[in-house]
Amino acid sequence: MALEATAGPDLVWGQLPPTVAGNPPPDYNPDRAPSGGDLGWGVIDPRYGYKVGGWMNPNAALGGTQPNPLAILFASASELQCVDQAPSAIATANIAAAQNVASGTAMTLVSASGAGITVMSAALTIPQTGLVVPSGTLAIDGLPGLVSFGQTGAVALLDPTHQIARALSITGSTSATGGQFLVNGYDMYGQPQSELITHPGGAVTQNGRKGWKFIALVTPQFTDAHNYSVGDTDIYEFPVRVLEFPMATVGWANAIIANATGFTAADTTSPATSTTGSVRGTYALQSASNGTNVLQMFVTPRVADLAAVTPGNMTSLFGVTPA
Repeated sequence: MALEATAGPDLVWGQLPPTVAGNPPPDYNPDRAPSGGDLGWGVIDPRYGYKVGGWMNPNAALGGTQPNPLAILFASASELQCVDQAPSAIATANIAAAQNVASGTAMTLVSASGAGITVMSAALTIPQTGLVVPSGTLAIDGLPGLVSFGQTGAVALLDPTHQIARALSITGSTSATGGQFLVNGYDMYGQPQSELITHPGGAVTQNGRKGWKFIALVTPQFTDAHNYSVGDTDIYEFPVRVLEFPMATVGWANAIIANATGFTAADTTSPATSTTGSVRGTYALQSASNGTNVLQMFVTPRVADLAAVTPGNMTSLFGVTPA
């Protein structure tokens, strides 16, 4: 479809009430919903205006005889509301209770929902990607979801109250020798991923770096007749890639985080491996979650990231493919 332009102003409404009670009848729209725009919205630079039909640019420094743009925009300053959810209280054994470990034998994960963990009773298809998370997998802080609008649900928003993904922890016991644990599961978009977490030994808690929404297996790579447990952390993954903290706004306990302490930029290593970090970046809370305080995450994509998006390559928005 060719570029279109109107003199404006344009008004877009979902459903109008009657101007006088009962006369005329209200405008009926079964698909009333927020409007969307591919790659966001911008503000036209009025100094340039809108060049109807385009015009040839004589300035070689600006592209020689290539057509000038029909409009020059300032990038939108709007933020994407990604997370608006109270994470469950941090726990060191809500994924796997303390147990001895054997090399190559998967740990026994919890079998009942609770403490922020949902044992999935059915497979879940992630609509954006078409990827399927199988039944029996553990979901962290609830299943992801959509907020549908209108009677038909033709337009839906990612539900920010179900978008938490967080890193895992391994907790050892006194005299534990330590070793590597291979975690397998899925990110918030259903993409399979893995992570090697190395526990140093002893009664300490070792945090991972990747954000997890679904856990399938935790397999020790060593044998030890001392207990280890698996839990979650207060390290949270952004749903959209963040390379610099100023491009994100994080709110916690009804206050905006003012500095970058706790922020880790997206790991852009390609291809990703079980030892690379989060492909979208993370933020570590500076006070413990308690099931009540709400975490908010907003992301403003960079202009360069929007420009790099193609139908076959979404890396600039969602990071490299996890592995």
